[in-house]
Amino acid sequence: MMPASPRSAASDIDMFRLWRHGSNTTTACHTPSERNVADHGPPSYGNYPNEPTNTQPQAHQALQTTITQLRQESAHLQTTITQLRQEGAQLQTTITQLRQENTQLQTTITQLRQENTQLQSKAQGLETTVTQLRHENTQLQSKAQSLTRTAPTPVRVAIKSVHFGGRYVSMDASGFRSHHPAGGGHVKVQTYIAGWEIFELVRHPDNLVSFKSTCFDNIFLRAEPKGLSPGQTPGPGGGLVNCQYGCEGWEKFRILKVGEHGEVAIEPAEFPGRYLRVDGNWLHGMNLQGAVNAWEKFYLVVVS
Repeated sequence: MMPASPRSAASDIDMFRLWRHGSNTTTACHTPSERNVADHGPPSYGNYPNEPTNTQPQAHQALQTTITQLRQESAHLQTTITQLRQEGAQLQTTITQLRQENTQLQTTITQLRQENTQLQSKAQGLETTVTQLRHENTQLQSKAQSLTRTAPTPVRVAIKSVHFGGRYVSMDASGFRSHHPAGGGHVKVQTYIAGWEIFELVRHPDNLVSFKSTCFDNIFLRAEPKGLSPGQTPGPGGGLVNCQYGCEGWEKFRILKVGEHGEVAIEPAEFPGRYLRVDGNWLHGMNLQGAVNAWEKFYLVVVS
């Protein structure tokens, strides 16, 4: 093996920092340049920890400045963290409130759904009722139309005296437009048939009828005995025959057949045994009598 060269030995010594100023290294140095290096120490390639330099105070000051900045940034960061924690607490409070409101809204929605279900059920019931009512209305309209088609045409008659030929009952209700307990207007005798001598024959249950004026609205023939009893036959007759607004008890009559040729007597339904009487000798001769004789017989003449 070849011995290491002096340069290699010098390089190894420099690598492990074994240079010593003034040491005897000439035994390993063979050239003047090598001996000069050995006498003056290793070359300066950098600063070593045990060798003070003039850059250390500057580096220390820069480090202090950095530390100060970091501390300021840390304080600012702590402030930011505190603010974020406060905002987080507020956010948690808001979330809690929103959850409570959401719960209330869910409860309200549930109640509204229940009410909506009930309303839908009621609506279905109403629709069923409306359908039934429409069906009933259709049936009623059909019946009404049928009744209209089959209803008899109102009968219009004149009341003609049998004994006094050519004399007719006439009713004048001029100015009489409301109900009065004693009645009103005038019922008398006329020698012809015109408006006041025509009556509509209104039918009631129990074979009763009323004589309604065709000239005066809602006016009916009325009879009141005024002390005349059944069986009494005073010469001038008795009681009162006049008009009434509307139809009640004293405006209803019973038609009694009293002859073979259509002769009838007209008896007030409320006062049996009294009969309409006409005196053809004077135009105001219309009242009642307590029996049926010649002046109490009439023909009901149908007027078209």
